[in-house]
Amino acid sequence: MSSFEEKSFLESSFPSSTFLPAICCDGRKMHAWADRGIIDLPETGQGQKLYLHGDDILFLRCLVISSNAGLAPKAGIRRANRPAIRGLEQCIKRFSQNIIDDYEQDNPSGEIFAVYRIAGESGGIDGEWQLAYSRHDILQALHIVENGVKAAPFWAVLSLSAILDDVQKKVWAAL
Repeated sequence: MSSFEEKSFLESSFPSSTFLPAICCDGRKMHAWADRGIIDLPETGQGQKLYLHGDDILFLRCLVISSNAGLAPKAGIRRANRPAIRGLEQCIKRFSQNIIDDYEQDNPSGEIFAVYRIAGESGGIDGEWQLAYSRHDILQALHIVENGVKAAPFWAVLSLSAILDDVQKKVWAAL
């Protein structure tokens, strides 16, 4: 079941001094991503603290993990067309809403994953992030085969449930 702490984390905003250590990112990298159009940051003036909501912090943590694993966001491509980002932000928004809804309806929520899958037509290889609600959903997809027939592999899997649990605990502990 979703916890009050998870729901509260997703609905609250936190200063960068609290969340940057929790997501293992420094301010320079975050601002470089913003300058390249990879992430959107609210306008702040000099001397003002940057505050982000929990779902944006979760998105940043997933970007850090993806980047460290070799799925780094690339510059020079419009944000919507970046394969390493496409769909990830929407997955996290839907995941966050699921957590909030499950808490409010007192429903149990299982582990939810963001899966980076091959997408598009057979003429080219492209990828996008999609939600998966069980390990079975992930493992039942067809994998890459030599001739590529009916291939629907995944290249990366992020347990959004585990990442949320880890990040929210670290952020709450830093307050």
